[in-house]
Amino acid sequence: MSSHERIRFEHIVIDAEGPADPHIKAVGDINGDGIPEVIIPSSRGGPLVWYEYPNWTKHVIAPAGNWSCYARVLDMDGDGDGDILISDWSANNRIEWYENPLPDGNPAVDPWKRHIIGGPRAHDMTWVILTGMGV
Repeated sequence: MSSHERIRFEHIVIDAEGPADPHIKAVGDINGDGIPEVIIPSSRGGPLVWYEYPNWTKHVIAPAGNWSCYARVLDMDGDGDGDILISDWSANNRIEWYENPLPDGNPAVDPWKRHIIGGPRAHDMTWVILTGMGV
């Protein structure tokens, strides 16, 4: 491709009936297939969901919440799968993480365990690997 060619993008609506007021959007490999999925939480009492590529099948992680500022897919418990670290700032002012049912379960159908890290002031977050083991 020359430097004068335009890159074309395709606009795709994943879910016209998605979570209300989705202030956060995140991407990461949820099902372990090496392809990033899309994670969308509601900031107004709706669900936290993930959409599975390639058909953008919706899967519910948590049925209701008020997540508002930050989310990241990363391996919180060191078992090799993508968990979700998320800010529940608007309602409970805390940080939560949702444990992916992998490697033994199926993230599309099995329950995700919620862990409350705490607060207060769980607004903007960043993360760092402190073990020296890499990212």
